[in-house]
Amino acid sequence: MRISEKTKNTKAKKIIITTTLVVVMLAIASFAYWNFNSQNKAVSTPNVRPVNTVDYNPPTNEEKAETDQQKQSIIENQDPKPPIDQNLNITISRAGQLQGAGSPLSIRVLVDGASSGTCDFTLTKAGQIAVTKQSSISFEATTSSCGADIEASSFSQNGEWDLSVTAKHNNSTSEAATSKVTIAK
Repeated sequence: MRISEKTKNTKAKKIIITTTLVVVMLAIASFAYWNFNSQNKAVSTPNVRPVNTVDYNPPTNEEKAETDQQKQSIIENQDPKPPIDQNLNITISRAGQLQGAGSPLSIRVLVDGASSGTCDFTLTKAGQIAVTKQSSISFEATTSSCGADIEASSFSQNGEWDLSVTAKHNNSTSEAATSKVTIAK
């Protein structure tokens, strides 16, 4: 009887061990499945980029026309320049190098129609970088004026330059006053 008892005990042990292993394996698999699913819900899936759909061929006539129309629309919708104020007049009273070659260019302007604001000075010469300066309009007793002294070293070349001056006051601009000036460095 002992042999049969041993066999029964061995079989019972094998069944218990196998059942325990199956239960542990199921528990591990269930935990792994639950953990994997909960992590996937927390992490958003990255956006997948579509295949490159850019057309590298030259533009068609229709595309060119559409682009030209869009450019024109942008130009038309830009802020307009400030209106020209016919009551805001400027006169260039002096524009030259008073102390000769190498001295600063001295510019003085009389302003009629404003006691405050700014004057913009622009000097240009073909093929050269423009020289610009801005100053405030000042009011003294009965007249308004503005002026600028620009160092000769600011100019890239000697010779004749075109001077343009505008005055700005209360969102309006004067017509430009122009003159030719000669620069000697």
